[in-house]
Amino acid sequence: DMVISGGDHITMDGTRDEIYYCTLGGGIYKDPTLSAYLRASDSLDTARGSYARKIEEANAAGDHETAAMYGEKFNTFYNGNPGVERVRKLRKEYFDSNTGGNIFTLVEYISSMDYTPIETLKKQFDGFSRETRDSWYGKVYQKRMNSVEAISIGNQAPDFTLTMTDGSTVSKDGFSGKYLLIYHWGMCPGSLSIDRYVQDLFSKYRGRGLEVIGITESVQEIHDIWERTSIPSLGIDDFKATLNGMLNHPWPDAELDTGHPENRKVSDMFLISGWPFFIFIGPDGKILARDFSEAFDQAKKILEEKFGE
Repeated sequence: DMVISGGDHITMDGTRDEIYYCTLGGGIYKDPTLSAYLRASDSLDTARGSYARKIEEANAAGDHETAAMYGEKFNTFYNGNPGVERVRKLRKEYFDSNTGGNIFTLVEYISSMDYTPIETLKKQFDGFSRETRDSWYGKVYQKRMNSVEAISIGNQAPDFTLTMTDGSTVSKDGFSGKYLLIYHWGMCPGSLSIDRYVQDLFSKYRGRGLEVIGITESVQEIHDIWERTSIPSLGIDDFKATLNGMLNHPWPDAELDTGHPENRKVSDMFLISGWPFFIFIGPDGKILARDFSEAFDQAKKILEEKFGE
């Protein structure tokens, strides 16, 4: 926490790629509607963040039962939480009253552009004032919007090449005539929860035209966690077994952090934004879905409609 008074000059040096639950608040924003939204949002994030700290404390004390309890609270925090709806309402009120855009709304928009439908991005941009469009953040928005449009649903997926963990390479052309699900997975609650469903889908349709490629940061890091963990559950049924299933995927995996720049290029090309993230490509090479878990649900629906349940 920092308290900044009038006349202070604050310089922060470094990167902010991984800052979690951090928002500028307080008197720096004079708009009452914005202040109300930020207070509610920060309160919600602080509450969820407290569960993460309790998990760490319980594990450090060897109390894995309590850690599992708080893990479940962390993973299901947004389910039926009335605070979530209140934050959404306050956010909508503020953004609806500032359709012309300003620095705050632009920064908020940019942070979620990679997984926002292109139609929504264009509608927002059309409503921006000339001043907003010509601003530095306005130009960042427009450039990112063009990148999102290039990989929007219905467009041809760009050509790509990936180097897999066994040293082999795969490319887009190699999946012509098949459905391809690119699955970005890793150590996050969403990925831990959905992984077995991805394996079930692959098992069901692999002989009927479905291929899956996994992408993760480092298989070795996950293997190291698997080796040293004795925790039975962290809000995930049989935590170690889940990691074991991930390490033995029935499809090839590619790593992003092991010296293969072409793999990182594919991640950047498809604007992969977190875990779990999916890109679903049709037999004709067109993008059919690209998003978090919603894209997996869409892929499942398309396959069921094509091949039957």
